[in-house]
Amino acid sequence: MTINIEVNYSLHRLSSTPHHHFFGYYGIDPWDSIGKNHLALETESHKHRPIPTDTAKVGLVNRETKKFTPYANTFAYNLQQGSMMHWIGEEFTFNDWEEGCLVSRALNPVTGEIRTIQGAIAAVSPAEPMAIGLNYQRMALCRRVVGYASELGSTEIAPQPEDDGLFQLNLQDGTSKLVLSIAEVISKTKDDRLNADGKTITFDSVHEDSRQIYLIDLTERI
Repeated sequence: MTINIEVNYSLHRLSSTPHHHFFGYYGIDPWDSIGKNHLALETESHKHRPIPTDTAKVGLVNRETKKFTPYANTFAYNLQQGSMMHWIGEEFTFNDWEEGCLVSRALNPVTGEIRTIQGAIAAVSPAEPMAIGLNYQRMALCRRVVGYASELGSTEIAPQPEDDGLFQLNLQDGTSKLVLSIAEVISKTKDDRLNADGKTITFDSVHEDSRQIYLIDLTERI
């Protein structure tokens, strides 16, 4: 049986040259509540994996004017996932560095006010003011394409840490707490393949009722 499906659509370039504009990961809605502004990063180049000194401008692209408006800068990004930007109400978030530690910033583009959340956001709950955080610094040593570049060496990370893994981030007061360690995951799976050094959790998502977290995989150091 053959099924013919006709889809009509038009494709338009949203941003303009000479800089490079990109957003981030699938499954994240980049548009504001009225569909006017699109979350984006702006960089000078996209031909190499970011190094610690590479910076990206964080901002919005206007649907009508095609203009990119920058609001902040960040060194915490990669080319596949961007800076894991999300809309949370009237604010948007992006990941950043603060004194050698990863955090997330919540920025209100109307007032310019910026809040700090203690941890780098990976996924945001659709039902509660809560997010899940991951250590993208460790990830850069285990799966470079989705980590954030830093000066940390591979010999400086614990093989199976009890203080690193999945973090629950409170989007209202900015606090963070560890909810599942890498050591605990490895211990409970009882899979000998996970006993190698340098594992890290690479991706997660939050169920629509905020009661479940989907854990994609544990990737070893490369």
